[in-house]
Amino acid sequence: MKTLYLKMLTSFTLILVSFNIAIAQTYFRFALNNNCKYKTDSDFKWIGKCKNGYAHGFGTIYWCDKNGNKTGNKYIGNVWYGKNQGYGIQYYSDGSIYYKGYWSNDKKNGQGTIYYSNGSKYVGNWENDNRSGYGEYYWSDGSYYKGKWSNDRRNGYGKEVSASGTVYEGYFENGKFIGSSSTTFSYIASDKYGYATLSSGQTSYWKYYVPANTMGVFT
Repeated sequence: MKTLYLKMLTSFTLILVSFNIAIAQTYFRFALNNNCKYKTDSDFKWIGKCKNGYAHGFGTIYWCDKNGNKTGNKYIGNVWYGKNQGYGIQYYSDGSIYYKGYWSNDKKNGQGTIYYSNGSKYVGNWENDNRSGYGEYYWSDGSYYKGKWSNDRRNGYGKEVSASGTVYEGYFENGKFIGSSSTTFSYIASDKYGYATLSSGQTSYWKYYVPANTMGVFT
């Protein structure tokens, strides 16, 4: 009985913690250096104008630790009543760019570029913080993908090129290339063509190219 009580208490505590985190993510806090409010989950300083008690217009957000010291993370751009709106650039703590592009209602919307900490980057369209529409993804090893996205994943017609030159061209669904069954190819600069059926029932054309003197695995 005691064990059951402890489990229930732990679960309830986790629910409360999750609830508090959710509140923090949508909470309008006051800037440490003035009475302007901004939507964020941590302390900050706002250098810019206020309107009706909110950070408003072009300015800079400096995020701070619990002692009020700047962490290095910052946002420079347009703010509309305490939310990111329009063009703005967000920076990592080391000063490098995290995201530069357009925002709407505090979310990435429209054209923008995000630089991931692993060296990869995405350049293209955004919809409510999700990669959507046409976009290009570049891996740090030189591989890249150019094509359609939806729900933050590769969906639709696109072309992926590996660092070795192997090409996958055709339709992607949920990040996966749609082609024939798994086959291993060892060609001398040869192409492979075919058709595949998408989950929607449509038939898609695909192309697979292996550069000379290489081995590729088609999945």
